[in-house]
Amino acid sequence: MSSPITLMKKCTKCFCDKDRSMFRVKNDKPYSWCKQCENKYQKNHYHSKSAEERSAIHKKWRKKNPQYKDRAKARYSSEKRREFYNRSREDVLRASSEYYKNNKEHILSRISKYRKENKDKCSYWLSIHRAKKSMATPKWLNDEHLSQIKELYLESKRMSLIKGEPYEVDHIVPLKNDMVCGLHVPWNLRIVSRTENRKKNNKLVGGLLYE
Repeated sequence: MSSPITLMKKCTKCFCDKDRSMFRVKNDKPYSWCKQCENKYQKNHYHSKSAEERSAIHKKWRKKNPQYKDRAKARYSSEKRREFYNRSREDVLRASSEYYKNNKEHILSRISKYRKENKDKCSYWLSIHRAKKSMATPKWLNDEHLSQIKELYLESKRMSLIKGEPYEVDHIVPLKNDMVCGLHVPWNLRIVSRTENRKKNNKLVGGLLYE
């Protein structure tokens, strides 16, 4: 008579008998430590380290295991990331919006810290954005037109404060597009949520042209 298959395994870290589902599996073989002991070890010996120390650990590991470099590049190539994003765009944007709502203070503090530590990069990208707007702003706009543009940006900030989520000013016809480049004028601007703006990106949406 064959012996019954055991579903229990002893953790070599805490020496407790636990269900096999409590162990991670690699190549059909369960790890020696249970998930709880692994997580506790990671928290005490890895996550407690500074960002510089963790970076040094990663660098040392990559140098010791160069064979994984090409495999990682193939797995996380820009083409595959773009393919995944296009396939799951709605879900990604929804998850991003939910994450922002639940972690708003943390995100804003990280953005503020990054801007302080990378003033040169931020200034560079801001200058490019301003140049695009400047080139797309006609000289024949009068003071009333400029005032309308300013009011739209102020209104987007007010809506962000009232609704508790970021709102932005979007160019209906994008400033940069393969087919046509729009102008930075009041009638080419609208206020939308950040999620909707990211969803549209720099695409030309036909239905908006006739609103």
